[in-house]
Amino acid sequence: MSAASLALAEAHRHTRAVTRTGSRSFYFASFALDGARRRGAYALYTFLRKADDAADAEASADARREALAGVRASLERCWSARPSDPPEAALAWAVQTFGIPREPIEALLDAMQGDLGRVRVADWASLERYCEGVAGTVGRAMAPLLGAPGAAIEAAASLGRGMQLTNILRDVREDLGMDRIYLPAQALQLAGVTEASLRAGTLDDAWRTVARRVADRARDHYADAEEGIRAIAPWRSRGAVRLMRAVYGEILREIERRDFDVFSERVVIPTRRKLWIAARVLGGHEEPWRAVPA
Repeated sequence: MSAASLALAEAHRHTRAVTRTGSRSFYFASFALDGARRRGAYALYTFLRKADDAADAEASADARREALAGVRASLERCWSARPSDPPEAALAWAVQTFGIPREPIEALLDAMQGDLGRVRVADWASLERYCEGVAGTVGRAMAPLLGAPGAAIEAAASLGRGMQLTNILRDVREDLGMDRIYLPAQALQLAGVTEASLRAGTLDDAWRTVARRVADRARDHYADAEEGIRAIAPWRSRGAVRLMRAVYGEILREIERRDFDVFSERVVIPTRRKLWIAARVLGGHEEPWRAVPA
C-alpha cells in the first residue's frame, strides 16, 4: 500500500472516531451504509462537527467568528483538493468521489454566524428559515453521497429540518445555558410561556402546547421526506436514511412519553432500543416515529 493510501486510511479512521464520539445516533445509522458511503459520511460529519464546535465554543463572539473563518478556509482546501490534515484529506476524497456540493456547506456556515451571540427567534417562519440554514443544507450536501437523485434533494432538506426541530425541542435546557432560545417568541407569548418559566423548567399546559407544535412540525417534515427516501436507489442508503429518521422520531416519542419534560435530563435513546428500531426498519416494518397515542 502506498504512503498516500496509508495516509487516507488513517484519515478515515480518524473521522470514524470523531463521528462515534460526536453523534451516537448518526454513527449507529451509518452502519446501514456501504463502506465507501459510510467513510464519506464520517468525513462530512467531522467537518460539520468542527463548524458546530467553532460556533458553540466557550469563547468570545470574536473568537468564535475567527474559528468559523478557519472552517471556511478548511472548506476551500477540501473543495480544491489541497487538504492540510487528515480530516480534510478524508473530506477531499469524499468530495471527489461523490460530488458533494459546496454551496449548501457555504450556506450552513453563513447560518451559523447567527449562533455566535444571543439568539431569539421571532416566529415559525423564522424558525423554519433557521432550520433550513443549519440542517436542510446538510440534507442537500448528503444527497449525492447517499446516491439520492436530484428529485430527492428537497426531501433530504425536509428531513434535515425535521431532525433540527427534534434537536431544538430536546436541547431547550442546553440552549438556554448559551442564551439561545430557538422556540418562536410569538408562539411562546401566545401560549403564555415566559423566558423565566423556561429557565425554571416549568412543566405546564402552556409549555406542552408549544412543545407539541414543535413535535408536530418535525413529524410533518419526516412525512414530507418519504417520497424522496423511496427514490434513493442504493438500498443500503435508503435503509440508513429510514433508520436515521426512525431514531430521531423515537426521540420525539420519548419526549412525549415524558410529558414533554426536556428540562430534567437530556433525552437519550438506549442502544437496546435502537437495535429494536433497526430490526423493524431494516426488516421492512413501519417506522416507529409516529406520535405516541394520547
